[in-house]
Amino acid sequence: MKRGIYITANDRVLDHAIALLNSIRQYDPETPVVLIPYDDNYQIVADTLAENLE
Repeated sequence: MKRGIYITANDRVLDHAIALLNSIRQYDPETPVVLIPYDDNYQIVADTLAENLE
């Protein structure tokens, strides 16, 4: 993918990642968003963001 928004996150910053995703979607619902985990503790944030993208 060439165009999109790439964010780094893990489970400790779940609230911030959700707020960021909501803000992005409010102003640009079409741009792809990709989560790049920065450690092994990312499953909760990945699942939560996937639910918010649907």
